[in-house]
Amino acid sequence: MAADALMEAWAGLAIRANVLLRDPGAPDIEPRLRKLDAELCELLSSEANGSLLWLVHHNTREPKHYSVLHALLVAVVCEMTADYLPNVSAEMRTATRLAALTMNLGITRLQDELVQQQIPPTDEQRDALRDHGARAAALLRDGGVSDALWLTAVEHHHSAPCGALADLAPALRVARLIQQADIFAARLSPREVRHALAANDAAKGIYFNEQKAPDEAGAAIIKAVGIYLPGSAVLLRSGEVAVVVRRGLLANQPLVASISNRQGMPVSPPQLRDCRQPDNAVVSGLPPHQLRVRVVVGQVLRLAQQAGR
Repeated sequence: MAADALMEAWAGLAIRANVLLRDPGAPDIEPRLRKLDAELCELLSSEANGSLLWLVHHNTREPKHYSVLHALLVAVVCEMTADYLPNVSAEMRTATRLAALTMNLGITRLQDELVQQQIPPTDEQRDALRDHGARAAALLRDGGVSDALWLTAVEHHHSAPCGALADLAPALRVARLIQQADIFAARLSPREVRHALAANDAAKGIYFNEQKAPDEAGAAIIKAVGIYLPGSAVLLRSGEVAVVVRRGLLANQPLVASISNRQGMPVSPPQLRDCRQPDNAVVSGLPPHQLRVRVVVGQVLRLAQQAGR
């Protein structure tokens, strides 16, 4: 799919998802959610790297639309990660995506308010956040959803236990994957009260579980999307700053587009750099607020697609 068409399709999907997630009482919520899910899968299948690039770019720069963009990114990360986990059935994959989309049903507006709020949550807001997974599951049941995997994953997306995934019931395995993808994606997004993290720092937060042991779901997410995932920014050994456009065979060797030189001046148009070459090796990730050059996502996406031909 051409870059402009891909961006337009994701933007349209985000708008429709936002409308639906802000109206949890819609009588036809389940078929509409399943249609959104089918469109998401189609876009991801047509252009995985480009889809990640678009979603990460907008998650790191558009806090006023945080809730829906976050849900879409978590769903995509979970779908890509399923390829790196054993014994994930088609039913589990579908339930994972749908649960990721609806895990915050009922607090969509509140989430969008909180990311732009310059003070800590009020007592009233904290009450609304408390047990929101259980309330989201109840809203889905009221809307006619009966899929136990989907409902249980939504209810437990903040409380799934750590440890070996094989020891968990399927619904809790789904919930654990969503929980780790949720944490990862949230750390990529800015708030009024804090900056977004660099992608590699966000990845560190899910590699170990609550018992300080390697986390199976977190490690699988990193394998699936990379330490430096498309849409994130990196500093190269050459001194250039670049945006990741494609995952590499190794997690620390993506294909990137240089956007500024060692003096901090814009590279226009952006130039592809292969991080397998020593001079272009990634030194570190960069949080979005440290970028001094505006990223034109369409320009970068078109460059990435040209390189893939």
